[in-house]
Amino acid sequence: MLSIQQAKNLTDIEDIKKELELINDLETQLDDELESILNQKNSLKKTTIDLLQTARPDLGNLNKDTEELLQRVDNTWKIAQGMSEKVRQLDREQSRVKDCLKILDCIQDLKQCSSGAKEAIKVNDLPLACEYLRRYLQYDVTTVEAIYSKAVVVVETVNDDSLMGPSPLIDLRNSQMVVTDMLMDSFDSAIQNNQIDALPNLFKLFPLIGQHELGLDKFAAYMCGTVSQRVNISLKQTLESKNNRAYVDSLRVLFETIATVIDRQQSVVDHYYGPGSMLSVIVRLQREADIQSSMLLSSFMDVRKLERKVNEINAYTRNTAKNKTEPAIDPRELDVILGELAEICQKSHLFDRFIRLRASEDKEKLKDTDRFSKLNDVDIADTTKLNETIQVLISHFVIIADYYAQKSIIKALAIDTYDPDNLTSTCVDDVFYIVQSCIKRGIDTGDSDCFCALINSMGRILEVDYMDVLQKKLTSFFASRSDDSQISQLTSILNNIDKSCENILQLSEHVERNLSISFGHCSELSREQIKSCLSTMTDYASKFKHILKTWIENYFKQTIKPKIKTVLQNLLHDSKYVLNDEEFAYLEANDTFPRKFHQQFTRLVNPYEKSLTETNLAYILSLTLEQFTKEWEARLMQVKFNALGALKFDKECRNCISLLITHSSTARESFQRLQQIGLILSVEDVQDVLEYWGPKSGPIRWRLNASEVRKLLSLRVEFPSGVISSLSL
Repeated sequence: MLSIQQAKNLTDIEDIKKELELINDLETQLDDELESILNQKNSLKKTTIDLLQTARPDLGNLNKDTEELLQRVDNTWKIAQGMSEKVRQLDREQSRVKDCLKILDCIQDLKQCSSGAKEAIKVNDLPLACEYLRRYLQYDVTTVEAIYSKAVVVVETVNDDSLMGPSPLIDLRNSQMVVTDMLMDSFDSAIQNNQIDALPNLFKLFPLIGQHELGLDKFAAYMCGTVSQRVNISLKQTLESKNNRAYVDSLRVLFETIATVIDRQQSVVDHYYGPGSMLSVIVRLQREADIQSSMLLSSFMDVRKLERKVNEINAYTRNTAKNKTEPAIDPRELDVILGELAEICQKSHLFDRFIRLRASEDKEKLKDTDRFSKLNDVDIADTTKLNETIQVLISHFVIIADYYAQKSIIKALAIDTYDPDNLTSTCVDDVFYIVQSCIKRGIDTGDSDCFCALINSMGRILEVDYMDVLQKKLTSFFASRSDDSQISQLTSILNNIDKSCENILQLSEHVERNLSISFGHCSELSREQIKSCLSTMTDYASKFKHILKTWIENYFKQTIKPKIKTVLQNLLHDSKYVLNDEEFAYLEANDTFPRKFHQQFTRLVNPYEKSLTETNLAYILSLTLEQFTKEWEARLMQVKFNALGALKFDKECRNCISLLITHSSTARESFQRLQQIGLILSVEDVQDVLEYWGPKSGPIRWRLNASEVRKLLSLRVEFPSGVISSLSL
């Protein structure tokens, strides 16, 4: 059968009739199916109604039974609900009875504690009394207090005090006060009678009676007294022995005593008083350290007259007059003072870091306890009196160290001695011993700012008071005609500068290599500042090297350069480079050039090999070879060559290099131009140059330009000038 759209498109009458017949047949079929379905529905409905009519009596009975069941369930639920309420009431009553029994047990135990504490107090048995009070303090007596307060009202109403009896809490609190007083008196008595062995046992009793803070306060006061006593004894003994280290040793005793107390008592305090309880003791000990160190350092500054010395040095430094009067200060005394200041600063910094670390650890322990809120404000001050005093001493240290180094270096230069057997004079070792000792003391202080100031000061002093003096001596030598002894002193000064540069670099490298050890406690920023100061120090070494090179060049121009022409004259006076076969063969068999060159060059440089340092000698040899090759090249440009003469010259170059390589590592580089000249002169034909020049040069780095190559080719007698000029280079 066609779709509706297809049927609409039909135009043939026969097709339309066929399609109509199909539609009619389908309609008939659908009517039959609908009638069959309706017949079945009516039959099913009748059957269902019959079944419901049959079940109606049973449904009525079922409804009645269900109502009865619901009534029974409701009655049962009411009974169960009443029973549950009774059970809950019974549980509440039972719980109250148990609470009451607990309270009665608590009251009974409190009464026992009260009577026991009284008896222990009568017989002066502090440990037993404290144990009874410890049991009392374990209870929450709020309920007991409420009971007895209500009982008082009842007793007053019925006039019968036998109902509850007196409250044990009043007696216990009175006993607690009495025991506290007794414990304090016993602790003080033990200290006065020097009964040191009794103190630990008494100290452990304070937390039993709830007097944690009082016990820690008494213990801290005792420890502070012990620290003060030991420091005073140490200072008295050292002063009587006239020991220069009296104040350093006394300060060491102060810090070590406090550190020992903290280390030894930490576990005891934490065990009996709770974790972190040592914090309040540490704070007290730090305050005692402030007091004792302030007295020690104040006495130290007075006895050593630091303020007066520093003021004199500052006045001298600010005075710009040429004939200014120097302070009457013995450098040896300053040396001792600097040593003391360095140790004092070092020990103070170590102690400060130790105290702050231990305080921080105890504060962390307190965070997990209920005492954190009470002790939250207890801590080491950001800046203590000891810190402030040390900063003053550090500023004095830098001023004194600067003056001491300056005057000591000037004195070392004044007594400088030249020894012919040594390459350097005595001033180098003396000066850098002074510089190294000052820098070491700066490291010992443990203060990065102090060390940086000292490094900058040492660099300035080396430049102004040391290097300038050496340069003035060199200037005077060059200004006058020097004899052999003065030449020896001149080379010694050059060696002094070279050795000084080496010492500066070694010193800077050593400090930087050990930076994490010496200043590991400092911040990363402080270590970077130190590295920056050390780089400034190495800059001084570079500056001094540049100065050294300038003076070596002047020395070379005046002493060696004039001799090079003579050496070349003696070496090449009978040389010729236009040879026939017989002459070439004779020279090959009787070549005296290597021996003559060795003799002439050895005679030229031998005096300097024994009088100059390795670095200075290398630079002198480099300048000598540079000038030697330059002079030789100038002579070559004035002679003619043939092929055999070019071979002879190339052999001479190679002989020179093989002999010089043992003297100087720069020999090959210095002879590169001469070697390339030999290569150009040795070509068989002018066009052969193109095999080495330009794109075909390969690894050769030409030191000659095109015009120099043409000029060299023109020295060959066999090569026509026209061919040379037409050569494309």
